[in-house]
Amino acid sequence: AEQAVRQAYSDVDETELIESYLARKYRRVALGEFLSEPKNLAAAYRRLRLAGFTSGNVIRVLKRHASGANLLEECEPPEEERGES
Repeated sequence: AEQAVRQAYSDVDETELIESYLARKYRRVALGEFLSEPKNLAAAYRRLRLAGFTSGNVIRVLKRHASGANLLEECEPPEEERGES
């Protein structure tokens, strides 16, 4: 199953998927303004991580929309420490 998923998503850019996910889930709000509030930023981060996106790419995309996204880097352990690759 893992091999099939890797093959299916080998040519897909994860940051583009994250952007489209945010556009779908938050289509009725001004994303920059919404994410400027720390609780909304944290909720969006958790939602993206639960959707299966890597923390590095999630933070990278959230930084485009909210200046406070730098704080997420301090709270999240490196992916290698959590056993992800």
